[in-house]
Amino acid sequence: MHLLLPAHTGPPDDGLLLKMQVAPAVSVETPIGVVGAGTMGVGIAETAAFAGHSVLLHDVSREAAEHNLSRSAARIRKRAERGKIDPATVEAALSRIAVVDSLTDFATAGLVIEAVIEDIEVKRDLFASLETVVSSDCILASNTSSFSISELACGASNSERIAGMHFFNPAPVMALVEVVSGLDTAGRVVDRLSQTARAWGKTPVVARSTPGFIVNRVARPFYGEALRLVTEGAAEHPTVDALFRDPGAGFRMGPFELMDLIGNDVNYAVNKSIFDAFNGDGRYTPSLLQREYVAANRLGRKTNRGFYVYDDSSRAPDVPCVVPGKCKGNLRYHPDCSLAAALNDLAMAAGVEARADTTLPKGAGDISGILLFRNDGITASDLADAYDRSVVVIDCLEDLSSHRILGFAYAGRDEKHDLESIAGFFAFSSVSLVRLDDVPGLVLMRTLSMLINEASDVVYHNVASADDVDTAVQAGVNYPKGLIDWRRRLGPTRVLLVLDRLFDFYREDRYRASPGLRRAARAQCQTGENPAGKSL
Repeated sequence: MHLLLPAHTGPPDDGLLLKMQVAPAVSVETPIGVVGAGTMGVGIAETAAFAGHSVLLHDVSREAAEHNLSRSAARIRKRAERGKIDPATVEAALSRIAVVDSLTDFATAGLVIEAVIEDIEVKRDLFASLETVVSSDCILASNTSSFSISELACGASNSERIAGMHFFNPAPVMALVEVVSGLDTAGRVVDRLSQTARAWGKTPVVARSTPGFIVNRVARPFYGEALRLVTEGAAEHPTVDALFRDPGAGFRMGPFELMDLIGNDVNYAVNKSIFDAFNGDGRYTPSLLQREYVAANRLGRKTNRGFYVYDDSSRAPDVPCVVPGKCKGNLRYHPDCSLAAALNDLAMAAGVEARADTTLPKGAGDISGILLFRNDGITASDLADAYDRSVVVIDCLEDLSSHRILGFAYAGRDEKHDLESIAGFFAFSSVSLVRLDDVPGLVLMRTLSMLINEASDVVYHNVASADDVDTAVQAGVNYPKGLIDWRRRLGPTRVLLVLDRLFDFYREDRYRASPGLRRAARAQCQTGENPAGKSL
């Protein structure tokens, strides 16, 4: 449900809220028009048809439209043959899709969605042609993932009815639809598109027209920071992927696996598009490493080679974990250590004594004389210099005990003994350790902090609500949690500390903290809340 407001002037002041209304979905009795019969266009047509609409599908090539629709229908019928869907439902839906030769056939449509080539002039010309055909109350929507809705609507005779309706590929399967408003888009249009998406079984989120909308913008650091870490030698890409797939992080795929699935060419093009759209903002700088992969045609699964090789002889690369030795000594921890409870559990599994010790540095544990810290952006080398002790920094997120593989950095004098002892302590709980280069923020906390920062910026600049951002990343890119929710869980102060320490180390705008994150951290300090633990 969304407010019906005057053409977009930003969020209303508290005293200016209008009475909340709900614009109805486009009636199932009303035909839906789809222009462009590629993968997305056909997928959108199927989605509308399965929701009960008659659908008019148009493409510059009728032959291509019929061919693509026929191929898609064959795939759906195979699913029906396997018992995945009712055959009668399939045939009824497919019968509601008709390929038409002319835009004039859209005269009765209540909604027309364009899914043509990503060329802004082509799309604007299409809207201009549609306006001469459709009724005055017909909504015109673009499936663009990159163009400004305001620019697409510029010059239209009725720009209030033009909005974005961004589906994700494959459209019949993916739940998320981003409903995007331009400067002139009427609130009733946004609301009606949201209700329509919901009626089609989708999960709509509302965004203001800015580069990347929600998902394509917020997700940039997931790829960009992983590429940066590999470029600077912090870890190999199979290690990065394994850390993200670990239950302690909970992602379905690591960033390099996902880039290979999407296609490095596609992913790089989106990175570059958003970088250019934000006038070269350093937070979105494309990776030279990924550009090199594109130049070498290592595009991923579609060329059988990307960051991984995809053939019959390929297998998952090994992750080089530390070989555990004997854990010598007991566990001590400062009472304010955020890892205390998890360390106690590990100590019980390892059969070693555990006790609180106020003489230790705040936030630290001690195993066999080695100081153990949670990753808050300080390097192991800096901590070892500060305390003149061997130090291990663990790259854990919320709950240490949920990890099965943990990345860590080490700095000390007796490397072989220290690493064997620490690995031996964790091995009793079936946790493997993989050594990372001693870079600020390491892998998980660094990347997640960047993601949270971008989500915070989207909310701060009123591009979308916090709830819609969290819904978008979970429904659109399968993140295990919403990023604003994750900010609350980790504590915005901790996230801000990591970003500020990254900025201090690199001195790059890439790590510039959003004012939205700083506000959240200030609010946390004022209330005294710290979900991440006592020690920051």
